[in-house]
Amino acid sequence: MSEILVLLVDIFCHYVVEFVIPICNAKLRLYKGQKFSSLKERISFYEKYAQEARFNCRRFGNRSSGGVVVFQYVVCNRQGFHTVDPLDVDISISEEGNVSDDEEITSKKKRIRGTKRCGCGAGISFKFYSNSGVKYYLVHQFNEEYNHAMVDKDHKRFMKGNRSMNDVHHKFVEDCTKANIGPSSTFNLLKEFFGGYDVVGCTLNDVRNCSRDIKEKLKEVDVQMMLNQMQEKKRICEGFFYKYQLSPDANKIVSLFWFDAESRKH
Repeated sequence: MSEILVLLVDIFCHYVVEFVIPICNAKLRLYKGQKFSSLKERISFYEKYAQEARFNCRRFGNRSSGGVVVFQYVVCNRQGFHTVDPLDVDISISEEGNVSDDEEITSKKKRIRGTKRCGCGAGISFKFYSNSGVKYYLVHQFNEEYNHAMVDKDHKRFMKGNRSMNDVHHKFVEDCTKANIGPSSTFNLLKEFFGGYDVVGCTLNDVRNCSRDIKEKLKEVDVQMMLNQMQEKKRICEGFFYKYQLSPDANKIVSLFWFDAESRKH
């Protein structure tokens, strides 16, 4: 009975889903049998096609033989379905041993993770060939029927393939972070610097993530600077003493105690 039900659902979806074939520059449209000289060239070409057609793509694995990739699969980013509950719960409990029920509830942080995967079957596969010593890749299969709408033209700049944090972005965010300027203000300054949101080249979330990583690195630098100062004071002052304790992962100072010769007199 269950097999019949699954079959009926498949048939229903096949006829109800309205497939979309994206409109793009004819020079970027791929076709079965198209030849590429290298693995890098074929992936790059499909990514350009995806950006022009306004959808995100991702590599979906490959098959190798003798150290050579003989099959490479690239699919729409909305391929498949998430196998886990999209309402993922991220829980962090206070380190204190005894907490009341109310305290425990407030210390839990719930994060809702959405999903845009909708079982899209669009994608492409490349196959390796070697003929008389000439090695190349051909488009083995190409499915450009998407079961979802393409990204709106006004939102094209937010697509993953159109976003990048280069050295200029990183240096700008680092300077703002050191000056205690928040991500939102940093993003607005980037907009003014580049001349508009359309040409910033990243999103507010990209700036937030970059700022977060920079803060983590600065913490490590600050800790090392402090320990260097303690070591230098001990070198120039025989009566100086310090002791510190690191966390189990050795990334944070849990405690730091010091006193100098003058303090010992008291």
